[in-house]
Amino acid sequence: MGTIELATVVQAVSSVLAFIAALIAVWVTYKAPAQAANLQREHDAELERQRERYQILKTLMEYRGVDISAPEPVAALNMIVIVFQDERNVLDAWHEFLCYTNGADNHTNRSNAYMGIIVAMEKCLGYSDQLTVAAIDRGYYPRTT
Repeated sequence: MGTIELATVVQAVSSVLAFIAALIAVWVTYKAPAQAANLQREHDAELERQRERYQILKTLMEYRGVDISAPEPVAALNMIVIVFQDERNVLDAWHEFLCYTNGADNHTNRSNAYMGIIVAMEKCLGYSDQLTVAAIDRGYYPRTT
């Protein structure tokens, strides 16, 4: 193989590689908007999931120490199984709470189990590991006369 033939082969390989690079660029340009839209949908879904989780936690916190049989905490409790479906600790706390609601009326155990749900949710959502039932149970509860 002579010098001219080697230069021709190198030029041909270079042309093929440039063509492949151009095809990849066209493919990426075609796919990029769809991929960006998919990423945006996934991001929006994750934000919505987090918003729902915070809303449930907020509702349960608002009603701790008061009437947890009001419609708002009942609705929040019933959404736990869906919104926290991939959080084993939250679901375990929820199941424990259910044990005290569907049987003998044991207010102290039910209240502690309710607080246990809140602790599990707060840990799931990244709040301090220092939170305990006793810490969460503290709150402002005005006395009614």
